[in-house]
Amino acid sequence: MKEEELLRQAVGDKQPFKVPEGYFDSLSGRITEALPACEVRLTAGTANRKRRLRLLAAAACMCGVLCVGSAYYMSRDAGAVADATNVKAQYMYNEDTYIEEVADYAMLDNQDLYSYLSGE
Repeated sequence: MKEEELLRQAVGDKQPFKVPEGYFDSLSGRITEALPACEVRLTAGTANRKRRLRLLAAAACMCGVLCVGSAYYMSRDAGAVADATNVKAQYMYNEDTYIEEVADYAMLDNQDLYSYLSGE
C-alpha cells in the first residue's frame, strides 16, 4: 500500500494513455474486414468419410460387445462345469462314506458282505 501511495504522489492519478472515442464500437467490424474471406465447403467425399467412420465405429462397438459377452458366457459355463464335477465327486465321496459307516456300525467285514451279496 505504501508503494502505491508513493507512486500516486510522484505521478498523480492521471492516466497517461487514452483510447479514442468509439474505438471499441467499430472494432469488430474492422477485424472482420481485415480477415480474408474463406468459404467452408463440404464435399461429397467428406460426408461419405464421416458416414463411413460412424458405421465403422458402430461395427467396432458391436464386435467389442460380442467378444466381451462371449468371454463372459464361456467363463460362466466353465465355472458351471467345474461346479458340477465337484458336486458329483462330493456325492460319490459321501455315498462311499455312508456305506462304510453303515458297515462299521453293523460290524460287517468284507467276507460278510460277499456272503450276503451272493445269497449264501
